Amino acid sequence: MFNSFKALIQKASHKRKSQLKRNEKGDLLFEMQLSHEQLYSPFSVRGSRFLNPELEQVFDSVMEEATPNDKIEILIHTENPTEERRQKFENILDSFYLTKLEISNRNFWVSVKQGLFLLLIGFAIFALYTFLGTVAQSQWLEMLDIASWVFVWEAVDVIFLGLINHIHIRKKFKQMVNAKITFTNPVPPKPTNKQANKNVSKTKEIPAPKKARKS
Repeated sequence: MFNSFKALIQKASHKRKSQLKRNEKGDLLFEMQLSHEQLYSPFSVRGSRFLNPELEQVFDSVMEEATPNDKIEILIHTENPTEERRQKFENILDSFYLTKLEISNRNFWVSVKQGLFLLLIGFAIFALYTFLGTVAQSQWLEMLDIASWVFVWEAVDVIFLGLINHIHIRKKFKQMVNAKITFTNPVPPKPTNKQANKNVSKTKEIPAPKKARKS
């Protein structure tokens, strides 16, 4: 009845255009059908649920398809779609991406500290180059000049390019945190051609009433 995760991942990676559409408000709509247990990791302990890692891959493909200004709605067809289950899944999804957002923030500031450290080294080497240049001329001075610029450019790469990447990741994670989660009843499976032929063969034709003979 429910689609396997392999099928979902394959469709999300190769046929995203057929899965992702727009709702009436123009938001990006992602629709899937899963059992209640498929939403969570099989390693979750009782009373503490975790997002299924295979489902995370599906959501990653949704984030890749979405533009920075898109709002996302996730429509899940599942059994017994109560408001309590929907709210529980939404809280777990928000907690998951808020944690990833916090880790991204922490990694970014670590990169900033590394960039500033490289920048200080570059300025220190350049100051040494300037000081020695006033005392004597040597081929080592050219090496110090090159080394100082290498450290400075590396610092610029770590800080500024890392900042651009961090802003992009933050927007994607916030899209998932602010995504609208909707639970609804499962979609009944469509009958196959064989099943349709069987149903046709099982139907009995009602004979037409015989006409009375004229005397």
